[in-house]
Amino acid sequence: MSSVSTGEVELRTAVRELTGKDIGTEFEAFETRLVFQKIMYLLCSAKAVRPAFTFGFHLYGPYSKDWAEKGFHVKDGGKFSVELLPSVAKVDKLARGRSANELVAFATLHYYHKRMNLSRDASRKRATEDHKLTVLQHFDSAWTALESVNWLS
Repeated sequence: MSSVSTGEVELRTAVRELTGKDIGTEFEAFETRLVFQKIMYLLCSAKAVRPAFTFGFHLYGPYSKDWAEKGFHVKDGGKFSVELLPSVAKVDKLARGRSANELVAFATLHYYHKRMNLSRDASRKRATEDHKLTVLQHFDSAWTALESVNWLS
């Protein structure tokens, strides 16, 4: 069972509970911004957060300009509330205690499979063609983890 509460919560609190990263004090660090983007992608994909912004695909996988703006707003001392929905438990189960590289692999593979309609083999080929070394290093374990929470069906 998830230890993350549902309902309205400050974005900073939600991210800290799910990832251990504090976007209010650590957002200048690239790894924090990377983790933030991937956890927000996973939350939006699981329909576990409102609002849900759109994502494109960039160098490090799924990326949302809107979420980046919200992250910088919080870093600069602003407040932004989100609503966490019950499906946050699925994201928590998948993401809790994971490294930034694992989150990149989860988000990228989910994007390849669900948004680009690529099979497992085609996802591996695409990661190879795109030189996604982090994704390739974690490919099998990430794919298995995504399957374990029924995110690839």
